[in-house]
Amino acid sequence: MDRCMWLAAVMNGFVALAFGAPELEAVSRDITGPDGKPVAEAVIHEVHPTADGDWQVTKSDLETWAKRGGDEKLGGAFAGSFLVIDSPGCALSIWQYGLPKDPIRLQPEFWLEGIVIDEGGAPVAGADVTVGRFGAITYLQVYMNRVAEGLPWFRTSTDAQGRYRLRGAVIQGYSFDSGMEVLARAERDGATMMGWAVRSIAGDIEFYKEARSEPVHFDEGPLELRRCDRISGRVIDRVTGEAIEGAVLSHHGGIHHPLTIGSREVVTDRDGRFILSGVRISQLAIQCPGYQSGRLVPQEAWRETGHVELSVSMRPRVDARVSLVDGHTGGAPVVPMSASFQFSDPAGEGWALEVNRSCGSRSETTVDFDAQGVFVGKLPAGEIDFRCFMGDSERDDDPYSKSFQVDVSASGDSDFRFELERKPGVLFKVMQPKEVAPTSEAGDDWERVVVWLSAVKSNRSRSATAGSTYSFCPVEGWGDEVRVHVEVQQKQPNRKLMDATFKADPESWPVLIDAVAMREAARDREGAE
Repeated sequence: MDRCMWLAAVMNGFVALAFGAPELEAVSRDITGPDGKPVAEAVIHEVHPTADGDWQVTKSDLETWAKRGGDEKLGGAFAGSFLVIDSPGCALSIWQYGLPKDPIRLQPEFWLEGIVIDEGGAPVAGADVTVGRFGAITYLQVYMNRVAEGLPWFRTSTDAQGRYRLRGAVIQGYSFDSGMEVLARAERDGATMMGWAVRSIAGDIEFYKEARSEPVHFDEGPLELRRCDRISGRVIDRVTGEAIEGAVLSHHGGIHHPLTIGSREVVTDRDGRFILSGVRISQLAIQCPGYQSGRLVPQEAWRETGHVELSVSMRPRVDARVSLVDGHTGGAPVVPMSASFQFSDPAGEGWALEVNRSCGSRSETTVDFDAQGVFVGKLPAGEIDFRCFMGDSERDDDPYSKSFQVDVSASGDSDFRFELERKPGVLFKVMQPKEVAPTSEAGDDWERVVVWLSAVKSNRSRSATAGSTYSFCPVEGWGDEVRVHVEVQQKQPNRKLMDATFKADPESWPVLIDAVAMREAARDREGAE
């Protein structure tokens, strides 16, 4: 199953859960027009996915449809499929997951019209215009257009004046706006031009259905085409200089347009070369097994020429060992530690290959240390910026956070030892009792324990609720005090468990706050009273 088919299957299931699928029965279903009278002519298109990832269209006339509706249950036929009813003078009617028990009533016909222009404002004749996304979370984008010969309504070309005209469609059973996305492409002087826009047709809002008593034409201004990019280059090993075959360069989301493909990828050949064209690109992801993945990001304006040549050197991931030491005790840090790394390498004029925590998956740029403060694993060869922090995410008030610049050897024998400095403040280890969730809609039985930390000489403060094992309250200097207030929050008046001050001292690291014992002791006192 390819990526598009997998995504469609997942999203189909999501919509079915969110909106529900109408229960089907083996009964005859009449098709009526906007006036409520049976239509005299209609073609019913059933669109089903095939095993090879394509789509198959089966057409039926009214007579065949009536026979099938009378003796077959169509629920199974709708699994991952669509049904389109095409009747003259009516809007296209699109169904997913099932049909209602009542007669099918079509809506009045309407049209989506517009003009396609270039960057200079001149009409573009012969541009390929495609329409998709007939409602939130539908799959008429890619899949319907794969069978354009069988379903001709969703694609057209502009005339000599650059105008296009497409028939409107309504997805039945939804009560939100069926916004259309219009994509236009054209070739001019050997270059690909592309543009897109969202056209809101309000096809599913009842008010518009009732008000649409005659054909309506929707035109929301010209659709401008801009020249697409052409990026080529070569990918090599940063250490050996040899070509890397099989590196994948891809772009996603708004970088291209989903009406054509869910993602666009190119793979380097045996010489490490690649060409990517016919799209508009803001940045590229690059990855290859055994190498550190990253993003190719332009550092300055580069679209003036329309063609960019890159030279990308990827860093191999090699074995390394990193040890963290508490500078005060000489031993391992007393709290769980993690680290992230980043780097930026030149990749061409005005371009850089970057990696950071937001690039790709978080696991690609974040490492965790064991209880002894040691990490053994793969790091990218060369100089990297290595930042250590407490827990699994960086915070401004981290007592251990520190950055280092290291040079990871390509031979894989790198062994680093970083000394961490305790910052002024009080580090608390909090033993939290389990929160009690409400037992009724009125919330009659609920409670949670909150620990409030605040520096006496400043406005720095923190709170620690259930799930937070460690919490740090920074101060201006050693010897300053931190106030600790512990209370039980509940439907009844809050109950104070503790109100005390602690002095910031590097020798007491961390301070234990046993909220579990405090709450139990408070309950015992209440029972005795």
